[in-house]
Amino acid sequence: MHSIYAVEEQLKQAARSPYHRLHSIAHDARFVEQVQRAYALPLIANERCGSWYVPPSRLAHKVCFKSTDGHAGTRTFSLRRLNLHLLDVIQVHGGAIVVDSTRHGKRIPDALSKTIPIWAAVINRCNSFHTQVACPAWAVSAQEQAGIQDDVEKWTEDFASLGVTPLCLDKPIQLVYATTWMPLEVPCSEAYTLVLLTASMPHEEGTRIQDFTYVQGAADDQESWTGLTATSFWKNKDDYLSMTEHELHVALQGQHDDTEGSPLFQVCHGLYLGRLPSLPPLTKADCVLHLGTGTPPTSEATCMCIPLGRGKAGSRRLRASMPRILAAMEGWRGRRIFLVGDDGGGDLAAAVAVAYLCCEQGTRSKLGILQQLARITTLHPSISPSRASLNAVRSFLVIP
Repeated sequence: MHSIYAVEEQLKQAARSPYHRLHSIAHDARFVEQVQRAYALPLIANERCGSWYVPPSRLAHKVCFKSTDGHAGTRTFSLRRLNLHLLDVIQVHGGAIVVDSTRHGKRIPDALSKTIPIWAAVINRCNSFHTQVACPAWAVSAQEQAGIQDDVEKWTEDFASLGVTPLCLDKPIQLVYATTWMPLEVPCSEAYTLVLLTASMPHEEGTRIQDFTYVQGAADDQESWTGLTATSFWKNKDDYLSMTEHELHVALQGQHDDTEGSPLFQVCHGLYLGRLPSLPPLTKADCVLHLGTGTPPTSEATCMCIPLGRGKAGSRRLRASMPRILAAMEGWRGRRIFLVGDDGGGDLAAAVAVAYLCCEQGTRSKLGILQQLARITTLHPSISPSRASLNAVRSFLVIP
């Protein structure tokens, strides 16, 4: 009996191979294109899954709305992921389309059914539009929606405590839901239209479409099934989709694309975040704090290497290394400082920048950490340090 279950599991895994996933993504991307033609609004990918369904040439921006921020018990307006840059796109174009997908068993991701409705309600309230939380009735019960509505005022006050002024809107944001299984809604001309698009189709596992097995939410958890990035997929899409399953397997063997974008972010005067490839020519007046595991740059610049690694282990090492890091940065005051990490400054290097700004401003509190984080992410929305890394900063800075 055990062997039968093992064979069934092997068959399921085979049906979720990169071949079937990439064909499923291309299939769902055609629906995304249809929706954009209907609404004529820019496409925004909800990271990271959403980027797979939009060609980079047609991607206006990216956002980060987490499903967990809409879950019962952790439901909140995230002060770590403000996504205020979305307001610029909405105001300029009259709206936007946020693209995401969800795995088998769900019709819509919680990021679209709860997290973004919370965000929109708070942003509307900040602009003196007292709209109701607009969760889809077919996905969120009336009782749960009422509970969310009860917390909007508190979340608005929490947001206001950051001291960040959102873009002033002359009309409210209206949410419109786009799915493969219901007609497209007609937007209201008296509001900015924010279309929440679920690219994936609710399907039974093992459903065949043409010559592939459809995988719902195929782009989810990309590290578990590919070394590709969404950009690499779209760059080579026609080649990949023309291959047999065996040919694709061979083509993807050992492929690991970790070089997607290596921008240099200026946090404040004299402080920068980035990867090694993004660094400008360095002089002896510059300082580099290398938190990654790669080979440090060879130059006349002062360089300190503290290889923290990644993930939660890296965050734990960050807490232990914080006194040494901040002491070095204090000694480098007045010079250009480059915080370099394996992740392009998105996590550990960004957490160090938050700690440094807190020390500069004398704000050793939880609110102070969030305020400095908001200062950074408002300028550079793609920077998003993890909860573990911010906890490392908080445990070092905040006096119990």
